[in-house]
Amino acid sequence: MKSDDNGKMDLNSFVDWVNEKPQTRSVSIEIKRQTLYPATNAATRAGSEVTVWVYDHVLETGQFVKSVDEIDLERRKEEKERLLLQQLKKKYEGGDAA
Repeated sequence: MKSDDNGKMDLNSFVDWVNEKPQTRSVSIEIKRQTLYPATNAATRAGSEVTVWVYDHVLETGQFVKSVDEIDLERRKEEKERLLLQQLKKKYEGGDAA
């Protein structure tokens, strides 16, 4: 997650991201005590885990990120669609149809 010179997390960048398309975008932030096995998608700071989930309701796609710079929902949507296409081709063209 981005931080300023004082080591504080920059949550304003997520506010700015949502405000670019406020009708379609949302951000959820969860802060909890750090565990022995921290989540790979969480930033850790002062004994806490911070997870940030970004979502676009038009794209119907979300992503865990540590920084606004990591957000690439269009790519994630395309990856999900390509995977679904492969699965459907396998099912209906590969002879696996039930």
